[in-house]
Amino acid sequence: MNGCAKDKNTDKIFELNDELKQKKGGDVTDGIIFGGLIKGYFLKGLEEKAVELYDEAAGKNSRIKVGDRAYNFILDALCNNGKLEKALRLFDRMKEEHKSASKAYSEPWELQCDGKRVLYRREVQGSS
Repeated sequence: MNGCAKDKNTDKIFELNDELKQKKGGDVTDGIIFGGLIKGYFLKGLEEKAVELYDEAAGKNSRIKVGDRAYNFILDALCNNGKLEKALRLFDRMKEEHKSASKAYSEPWELQCDGKRVLYRREVQGSS
């Protein structure tokens, strides 16, 4: 889906989502899929629907599984469509979820939206 979004092929994004829903027998709860859908809605000019999906994915009791890659896709969609405040809220959620990681080494994360840059140093568990 992300590749389709890069190619601005919105029809294919929604076609793939429909196929996944059929195969799964219902809604897909993977955050990576949500990132692709959010990008697709922004590309189609359906900002309200894109923001609605963001709210569903980023809500406090969300059923959507959002991992590092999914965060990147959703943050990218928000940042590229002028939604800095929403991106920062999601970025804060991401930081909070990763607070418990070991302090074995640091990995810098960066969020760049509308020319504004936010740096965060995440503590992650080292490999043994």
